[in-house]
Amino acid sequence: MRFYPFLLLLLLVVGCESASPGREDPAHASLPASAEMEKQSPRYIDTLDFQAHPRYEISGVYQRSDTLVVVSGSSAVAYPLGKFETPKAFLTRYPGFTLTSELENPGNTGPVRVYTFTRGTNKVRMVKMSPGEEYDYGPWLDITSGLLTEPAIPLATGIHVGMTQRDVLAALFQSLHLEEAHPLRIIALTYVVDGQIQYCHLDQGVVTEIQLISDYTIK
Repeated sequence: MRFYPFLLLLLLVVGCESASPGREDPAHASLPASAEMEKQSPRYIDTLDFQAHPRYEISGVYQRSDTLVVVSGSSAVAYPLGKFETPKAFLTRYPGFTLTSELENPGNTGPVRVYTFTRGTNKVRMVKMSPGEEYDYGPWLDITSGLLTEPAIPLATGIHVGMTQRDVLAALFQSLHLEEAHPLRIIALTYVVDGQIQYCHLDQGVVTEIQLISDYTIK
């Protein structure tokens, strides 16, 4: 995983591949489309205007129109669905998913295994790096992409589809003052040292789906 000094640009200009091949990228489709919106700079929310729950190690909060970006150093954001060493461990934690694809890609020091799990309209893709690979941070499976559409599949933060905007913010913050009071369309949780991002898409104040993306490139 790599550090991005201009992480916010990655968040607000979504140029990554879709979490679901052949489907319009929901994050790109939901971002403000008008030229005026594109000209707006993100507003940094002063640390005096929010009090985060300590366990999520939130170091920065930004707002750009109806998108809220939350930067976290917590492993709950680095590993959005938890830490798993094997596909079996993931399937045990999330029953109903099926391992629908298992591929092996060449790596610099050995094969990289790619696993795709599906459950109805939900899809999660994970990789297992060989020791010594550029991204290797240990024995854990890392998420490369995903789309969650069911309330029964919570993130490690406890956030899930069906939650209200107020409940999502309450899960992350003890208090938060937003200058713009209108409903948000996207709450983006990003891990502070790499490109692991969770986009919570909201419609009329309720989370309708959660998109998982990362900076991994799988051939």
